[in-house]
Amino acid sequence: MKKLGLLIILTIILILSFITMWYSDSLFGIYGLVWLLAYPVLAVILFTIYIVLIIKLIRKMKEKVNITNIVTAILLIIIPILVCSFPFRELKVKSDFNKYEKARLEVIQMVKENRLVPDEFGNVSIPEKYKMLTNDTEREIYVFQNDENGQVIGFWIARGMMSPSFVLVYSSGAEELIRKNETGHSIVSIEKLKDNWYYVVTDY
Repeated sequence: MKKLGLLIILTIILILSFITMWYSDSLFGIYGLVWLLAYPVLAVILFTIYIVLIIKLIRKMKEKVNITNIVTAILLIIIPILVCSFPFRELKVKSDFNKYEKARLEVIQMVKENRLVPDEFGNVSIPEKYKMLTNDTEREIYVFQNDENGQVIGFWIARGMMSPSFVLVYSSGAEELIRKNETGHSIVSIEKLKDNWYYVVTDY
């Protein structure tokens, strides 16, 4: 077991890194500033442990090169590449989209029927049972348009603060209606997930 110590710790770091990145937007939506402050602290801790492991591995390999050390070295190279390049947010969006589509349609119907009414800025506070549908810190959705000409309603994936925003958007008029409702924040990209559903990235 002692011989596998570094390998076990690296595996734990890999798992923790994936869990942290996978749920990062959701945790920010729940804890807001607390998570915003805790996230870099956690990243520094994991990075420090990672550096210590590299130093220990170098010392071990100077003494003896074996299969365990080689596998550990490969993991040390792969982990940062995976964490930096793996599309966590995109895959989480698609996973949650399939999981919560029915619930989101229920919220959209309430907006259409004016049972949920946006404030002057377009924000709508949704019922407690639907809070998992948006990652906004206030647990709100955004109504870009809701009239006889169509509906464009956004569920926040990550609401940027001086950074890009990511929104799961329902549009009754496809991509064209989304672009007609483009605010002062330019649309960077629009990806169609399904009829009427789009993954939208804005510059702020």
